Amino acid sequence: MILRRIIAHFRKQEWTAIGLDFLIVVLGVFLGLQVNNWNEARAASRQEAVLIVQLAGDLRSMRDSFVFADTIAQRTHDGWVAIFRALESCRPIEADPALVQYALARYQRTSVVSVQRTAYDEMTSLGMFSRWSNRELKDDVARLYALIEADNQGALGGRADQLAAGRIMWRSIAFSFASDSVESIDRDAGEFDSWVRAEFDPLDHCENLELRGAVWEMVDLNRDWLIRSATTVEQIDSLLQRLPPPERAS
Repeated sequence: MILRRIIAHFRKQEWTAIGLDFLIVVLGVFLGLQVNNWNEARAASRQEAVLIVQLAGDLRSMRDSFVFADTIAQRTHDGWVAIFRALESCRPIEADPALVQYALARYQRTSVVSVQRTAYDEMTSLGMFSRWSNRELKDDVARLYALIEADNQGALGGRADQLAAGRIMWRSIAFSFASDSVESIDRDAGEFDSWVRAEFDPLDHCENLELRGAVWEMVDLNRDWLIRSATTVEQIDSLLQRLPPPERAS
């Protein structure tokens, strides 16, 4: 209809009317584009709000995993320290026997936390981080994920040292089953090694410096994990406090 009016005005050389019709067309196109852009922006904002909630959930999930793994690593570390102190002083182990048994049973376990990165990867692929005005925050989010990946690789890299230490200890420790029943394992408490028993008398190995070094390697591996984990948990807590509310994500 507008086109027919413009043609009619053009034939009659009604230039003012032509200008007005042209202005209406331009304004209509402009408003249409603006409405479309506004709708797209709203859709993107809603999607970003959902992903920020998911990102926060992923971070909390990883934090819980680190805290849970810490309880295991701390207990394992304390058991190995007790063994090392007994070897060093050539005295009986003074710690709770259950603590020592736990450490011995976990001599070949590696602490690794699964990286929850679904929301992070989607936000990265959609370019959402680039729209955040807080450059320091988005850099810290990227740095956290890189840190967790590197820590996992570092833990797996220490596996060779762990197995080497284990091979030295195998000659001095007698392992046995306390129970061969799967029902005896307390999965909720994470006590997957509760059915393993190990006999070890430090008084028989006081002069074995190679064994003492192997035990110290186990102490060191668990201590390194605890230090890295504490740093990661602190960074996650900081990010959770600084993440923009979904309605102000951009």
